[in-house]
Amino acid sequence: LAAGEWQRGFISLLDKLVEEETGPKGDADIRHHARELQKLLSARDVHPLQARLDLDAKRPLPQPEAHIPVYIAHRITAASTLPPLPPILEPALADAVFTHSAYTNVQKQKGLPVGDNYERLEFLGDAYIEIVASRILHSRFPHIEASQQAHFRENLVKNETLFKFACAYSFPDRLRHGSHLEKNKAWEKIISDTFEAYVAGVVLSDPEHGFEIVEDWLTNLWAPQLLNYQEKMIDNPAARTNLQALICAKGIKLDYREEKPMEMRDGGQQHFFVGVYLTGWGFENAWLGSGEDRAKGDAAINAANDALRR
Repeated sequence: LAAGEWQRGFISLLDKLVEEETGPKGDADIRHHARELQKLLSARDVHPLQARLDLDAKRPLPQPEAHIPVYIAHRITAASTLPPLPPILEPALADAVFTHSAYTNVQKQKGLPVGDNYERLEFLGDAYIEIVASRILHSRFPHIEASQQAHFRENLVKNETLFKFACAYSFPDRLRHGSHLEKNKAWEKIISDTFEAYVAGVVLSDPEHGFEIVEDWLTNLWAPQLLNYQEKMIDNPAARTNLQALICAKGIKLDYREEKPMEMRDGGQQHFFVGVYLTGWGFENAWLGSGEDRAKGDAAINAANDALRR
């Protein structure tokens, strides 16, 4: 007999022996050793029958599909596009990052030991994030106006952006808050604060390399937004010079002034309204054109372009 057939036959005999020794007159030692020998033989790499090999080749079993809840699948998909989360090397800082003040208050009421919460770390992390965003925009977008850089930075560091990053890394699941918190704007602020605290924790736990690690990590996180930046186009950046050359002579004056107060729009964005006026050639403060923009200088250029088109 082939080795595989011999082993299968012997395992069958051991099955019969175990069955016979299970009765009231059976020997417990024989039954025990027969089962152990049966396990050892069954664990060997016994070659399957050729018919089974042929069946597996012709009619393979479908791969089993594990059911993953939708909310877990969503998190896995989101996390797969993220850079690795840098570790916080100091355990006390790591605990503080995910501890809300409500939790520490509950611990105090119970008379239990209380550690730090994330509030002081959030204060510092907020500053680090703004510095990193400023450095990135200053070095990678040197050609855009400071006002545009400030507006772009606001989009990078706003709570909505940090909240999405924190959720992708499952920060809400790690937060100890000690009470029920509704999933609203206040919750979004808490989770974005946790992200800011985490940044501070990484920097403080590694004084030598922490800031460099955070800057590289945030650059990777912000890379899609940085790549998708759409630079604001102005019809004719030299419009003020062109208008000056076309109209002005000795005693002729062009005056650019705000036509109405600056407005603060959504996201804290400034918006200016500027008009250009002519004095000379028989005119006194004659309106020539108007423009508006996030920067006062760009609003003036748009006003000159408006005048040139008329």
